[in-house]
Amino acid sequence: MYKIFNTVDEVAYYTAQRVLEKAKTKPHAITLGVQDILEAKEVLLVATGKNKANIMAELYSCEINEALPASALKRHKNVTYVLDAEAASSLAKTCTGNL
Repeated sequence: MYKIFNTVDEVAYYTAQRVLEKAKTKPHAITLGVQDILEAKEVLLVATGKNKANIMAELYSCEINEALPASALKRHKNVTYVLDAEAASSLAKTCTGNL
């Protein structure tokens, strides 16, 4: 599932709303490996800004490979990708049809 937002504020609001709905304790910073992430019930990947456009297009179009660790998310059954318009801007160059 993809959602495209026009501003970083929209992304921040959407992300905060999802996190706060599910948070039972105060969040803490942690480091997770790919396997840890794949074991999660749900994954939310947020990308904002033009500097993420090419990597998001590559992620969308590539097969799973070690050179792009985020491509492992393609093995997960419940991933939501949240992109603002700038981060999604290169998708139109690599994709046809509905995202």
